[in-house]
Amino acid sequence: MKKYLYSLPILAALFGLTSCDSDQPEPVQQWYPVITLEGETTYNVAIGDTWTEPGYSAVNTTNGEDATADVEVLIFDVISNVYVDEIDFDSPGWYTIYYNSYGSMLETIPTVYKTRTILVFDPTVTVDISGTWMVNLNESRRIRYAGTNAGQDLTFQEVADANDNDVSAGIPVEFELLVPGFYYVDDIEAGLVAFLYGYSSTYASYPLWYWQYEAYVTLSSDNELNYLTGGLGYSPWEDTFHVGGFEGEYDPDANTIHYIVDVTPQGFILDVVLEREDD
Repeated sequence: MKKYLYSLPILAALFGLTSCDSDQPEPVQQWYPVITLEGETTYNVAIGDTWTEPGYSAVNTTNGEDATADVEVLIFDVISNVYVDEIDFDSPGWYTIYYNSYGSMLETIPTVYKTRTILVFDPTVTVDISGTWMVNLNESRRIRYAGTNAGQDLTFQEVADANDNDVSAGIPVEFELLVPGFYYVDDIEAGLVAFLYGYSSTYASYPLWYWQYEAYVTLSSDNELNYLTGGLGYSPWEDTFHVGGFEGEYDPDANTIHYIVDVTPQGFILDVVLEREDD
């Protein structure tokens, strides 16, 4: 009996607090939309062709009402790293369309979003350079143009030797075809960090892509290579080995790829020669 008496003041206090809160405003009911994209999430569009937005919709999950009008559509130019008003279908490009909805949250970051990818490619490019290429260790060079060692010119083999790294098995570079003339490259810096500096063996527990500079490039109808965008897998070093300039070409007669990468923060260029793995 005694324990019930002790509980009465507590119950009274709780009841009193509840009645005092009756003057407080009703809490805002949060809701999140469900966004549905019509059509595909990736479209490959040839230069000069047109593309029509296939549509999208959104539903308020609280009351089931149509929330399509609350969706914000933004176009991001991945290559230029800026938002744009429209997609340029007159030249190769890579765009991400964001479908954002903020629901009832008063936030600057969307609570829900979906994306669609648009790749604009050159249909006149018929050459396919996808596959495994091997770095020519004696013709590829690291040439310093700034810093205390400015003027130093070493072959890739000499760079590996200076760092006590065994590259006798060779350094592969993979080109993966996405659409005609549009490629993913697993290491545009041709094994610089992973193999020449030896991080792939020193830190073998890390995946290889950690030490590779993944990139996207295009091949034109005249066999010119153009760098689009990329980054080192180990993000804290991405600025340290940033690609500041690029020019290259594919030689169909010699079946080689030759390009120059300006690793701006390091103050050197990589003069890279790639040969077919089976040549």
